[in-house]
Amino acid sequence: MYHTGNAAEVQQMMDAEGAYWYHAHPRTKGTTGYPDLIFDKPYVKNDRYLGVAFKPGMGMDLSEARLCEWRCFDVTDTMNNRYANSGLKPKYIIADIDTYKKGPEDDTYANFPVNYLKIDKTPEADGDFGPMLKARREGNFFATTGEILITNYSVAGAGVKRTVGADVEWTFPLSFVEVVWGDGKNVGRPCCFRHRPGRVRHQALRDCIRRDRKIVGAVRRVGYRRQRRVRAAGVAERVEDDE
Repeated sequence: MYHTGNAAEVQQMMDAEGAYWYHAHPRTKGTTGYPDLIFDKPYVKNDRYLGVAFKPGMGMDLSEARLCEWRCFDVTDTMNNRYANSGLKPKYIIADIDTYKKGPEDDTYANFPVNYLKIDKTPEADGDFGPMLKARREGNFFATTGEILITNYSVAGAGVKRTVGADVEWTFPLSFVEVVWGDGKNVGRPCCFRHRPGRVRHQALRDCIRRDRKIVGAVRRVGYRRQRRVRAAGVAERVEDDE
């Protein structure tokens, strides 16, 4: 049993137990102004602090192009730029829900964002949850509202030779695909492609490549129908039509 009286003692407890924490509903409700107000605190500039919760709908309106754009994505981009080259591991967006009282007929999986973890097997109820925590800390997971599934992803190389690849499936047509990057000062969100019907989409893809390849590279391949292989590379390549 721990009797913690301040932030330093809570940090000691987390270090001793191998625990992690993150901010619920950042920049709104009881967390208004946070984590911005404590960016320089030692317990935030610490790998035990994972990032912020992803809760679509709260504190957003139809002027935003992304779910939880300012509260989740902007604050995470800001933190990762501040801590770039500091030796800290990245901060992440973590799908989070409030369940409160639920009955047998309530279906939480279908109605809330979820985290998909890349682990060897699902732990038993009384088993070791260490692999799940390690996957969170190492970034071997992704958060989704359910319409998007990332079956595999990779990051290879460095600098202009860096390659980002992902195998992605979706239910509804994607509005756009982005590769987000930061250099410690700025954040870039070049659009890899925007959804357009038929061949108009492919022309938009080529236009996007020409515009953004100096920043993150090019999209090397767009797949067929609901499955796409999206890859950003350091050297632009010709994109072939698959349809």
